[in-house]
Amino acid sequence: MANTKKQWYYDNHADCLQYRKNYREQRHFNGERTAVIKRDEQQCSRCGKKKKLVVHHKDRLGRGNKNPNNALDNLETVCRRCHLLEHKTELQAARTAKYATPKLLKNGRWSTQYEACISCGLTTSPHASKGLCNRCNVRRYKMT
Repeated sequence: MANTKKQWYYDNHADCLQYRKNYREQRHFNGERTAVIKRDEQQCSRCGKKKKLVVHHKDRLGRGNKNPNNALDNLETVCRRCHLLEHKTELQAARTAKYATPKLLKNGRWSTQYEACISCGLTTSPHASKGLCNRCNVRRYKMT
């Protein structure tokens, strides 16, 4: 059974990758991704790079929105680097917000046994183990 499944995977891997790529393109760009890249002459519209291209929603109403704006004039081709630079401040803010608010359990507490980290006293970093926040837990393992 395992060999048959493994053989099927090797025989159909390329087809599965193409299917998933087409599905993502249809779902996130209404099938317009290829048209946008072709329109922008298969290069980044900001730096001219021709590899590792992605399609960017200018108004930020793309993936994750209930009604994404997939109009051709709202989409542009950019390389991964330029796309990361475009969203850098948003990504940093999201990471900061993730760890700035305490992660509470269903009972409203930071941990089932401890009120705060037993090492530093913080409740703003999620509980890792044995009463330590993630930061103190990592620090403990670096010392040993």
